Amino acid sequence: MATLPRDFDNWLDYGNQLANCNEFNAAASAFERHLEEYPHDYETLYSVGWALFMAERFSDAVPYLRDAVGLNPDGDAIEYYKVACAVTSNL
Repeated sequence: MATLPRDFDNWLDYGNQLANCNEFNAAASAFERHLEEYPHDYETLYSVGWALFMAERFSDAVPYLRDAVGLNPDGDAIEYYKVACAVTSNL
């Protein structure tokens, strides 16, 4: 088992490693730790939202994806945001 990171930059790397192993809930938690230090970082907001989306936690993903889209309307987050919104409106 990997050791937990000691600094915020490593939380992003750790989250990516977890996501690569399909551990999306754990990845989202790691990305959230990175977000504590960088609350307005597009890549981190998108990563949290994406991991929650992949974990099928669509309503949890929406706020992160919405904030990411607000920072970068042309980024990849927009597609996940649209789907997550559609799924949550049908629940």
